[in-house]
Amino acid sequence: MIYQFLKQTVKQLAYMFPAHGTVFCLTWFGVGPTPIPILSFFNLPLIYILVRKSPSLINLPLFLALTSGAALAHNEPTTSPMESYFENFTILSIIGASIALVTLIPMVLTKYLSIKINDRYENFTHNVNSRLMFPVIWTAAWSLFRRYSPLGSWGDWSYTIDNSGYTGDPIVQIASIGGLSAINLLLALWMQVISDYLILRHRINKTNRNIILDEETPLINHPTPDNDDNTMVYKEDITNNYYLRMGMLFVILGCFFIGSYRLNNIESNFNHTQTEEVGCVLPSYGVTMDEMFKKTATLVTNFQSKIVLWSESAISIENDSEYEKLLNTAYNYTNKYHFFLGLAYTVRNGSKKKNMLTFIGNNETLFKYEKTHPVPLVESYSTESGPGYLSTVKIELPKKERRQTEFLSLNVSGAICLDMDFPELLGQAAGANLILSPAQTWSAHVGMQHLKMSSVRAVENGYWILRCDGGGASGLIDPYGRIRHVQIATNDHTNLYSWEVPFSEEKIKTYYAGYGEATVWGAFGFLILCELAWYTSWKHAEGDMEHVTNKVKQTIEQGQKWMENKYDEIFDVEELPPSVQQSLL
Repeated sequence: MIYQFLKQTVKQLAYMFPAHGTVFCLTWFGVGPTPIPILSFFNLPLIYILVRKSPSLINLPLFLALTSGAALAHNEPTTSPMESYFENFTILSIIGASIALVTLIPMVLTKYLSIKINDRYENFTHNVNSRLMFPVIWTAAWSLFRRYSPLGSWGDWSYTIDNSGYTGDPIVQIASIGGLSAINLLLALWMQVISDYLILRHRINKTNRNIILDEETPLINHPTPDNDDNTMVYKEDITNNYYLRMGMLFVILGCFFIGSYRLNNIESNFNHTQTEEVGCVLPSYGVTMDEMFKKTATLVTNFQSKIVLWSESAISIENDSEYEKLLNTAYNYTNKYHFFLGLAYTVRNGSKKKNMLTFIGNNETLFKYEKTHPVPLVESYSTESGPGYLSTVKIELPKKERRQTEFLSLNVSGAICLDMDFPELLGQAAGANLILSPAQTWSAHVGMQHLKMSSVRAVENGYWILRCDGGGASGLIDPYGRIRHVQIATNDHTNLYSWEVPFSEEKIKTYYAGYGEATVWGAFGFLILCELAWYTSWKHAEGDMEHVTNKVKQTIEQGQKWMENKYDEIFDVEELPPSVQQSLL
């Protein structure tokens, strides 16, 4: 038993070892805080090929390559929040193993189901419809992971499509239709189509090489049974794959068209868009409550900020008298200077504390929010979890147009730090114009990743996000996910940031805000209905369906011939007339 286990392990270690090393490198530089976006489009198909062609269902070397690569991608030994190297190593191992498991499980499950179904229904894997099984399983697995993981959407491959900078990324804009599930569906279709193509090309080339060997060395008996049959099946499969690749090309072009159209929306001075100042106050170590309010007043008076937000856990409240002082002081300042203030603080609650965000304005508390998802291991032992409910309130900011005084109405909500990585939670505030997001990360490296992840929430729901990060990257994100401003915090003094925001009362509406992931699953349901209609039609009207199918094939072939003729007309023309060529000779 032990001998067989060791033999199998050695076999797995030896199997495609260079490819596993490639996966390790691509994962190291393709995920994490600063990914190279294009790498995932090479890495994911390679991982899927290794799973499909592995001699066993469990591919331990591939799991280790993914785990170690993902762990190193998130490694920051000099700025880790943990106090020892071994605690940091434990967290990195958990992150890497989680990403590896959720990446491999859908692939292994697809392989297992394909084997079982193919045993019962012969040639199932040669059916075009079987190509949809993996995208469904992959999309569902990551959807469940985001919902039930204590880290939310951290580790999701959708974030490897980098959405940094003012221009944004067109592909990320499809999150406005189906959230991260829409991006995952695109990645899964890419993996399926590209891995099919590479495997089929290898099989056809290998078969052709065997046929050539038979012709060149007829005296040697080569074990190549049924070469002709296999070649015909593979060629039919790769023909179907050609149409899938063309369909994939049109899907990607469609994503770029939709994304570019959305990103083309910019403010125009001719539209008289109202601008308001918003700001952040990030405390230094040991800052007091009074100092925080003085800095807030400085931001309001010097920069005319109408909405100010403190960074996460800016101050610590130990008793009821301190809490009353905090609220009364906030009321006095907001009434005196006529602005709205987001207080971020911790308050002692027995053996644990609450991580709070309280929005103050018009001499009242507009909403209170308690952090729903404390960071595992770092906060989870000392901070209690909130109820998971986001409030949205309507505020009015004064605006002046000519001689008539009017008000700009905005819906405001808020969530704290890690909560921003739970799409379903932030979907509760889909009707908001502005999300207040106080945060406290432990480095600019992680803070930048968190800022880019938060930008996808803006794409999904169409709202502005004001992120004030006391230890990482603060910034302003517009409703299309474009990061308008970024500032890196320094903890040696209190940081004050102020940005001008072109607010509009007209809410940016998205399909995701209205229907969530139902758009993705509705598309799958539509495809299933089409498949059932197709199957029923062939069963009850085979002659008519055969006529329709042949007609469609003829139309496609005529289109291909037309394209080939046009191609020949363009490239068969000599660049120089024959007389000129003769004179040059």
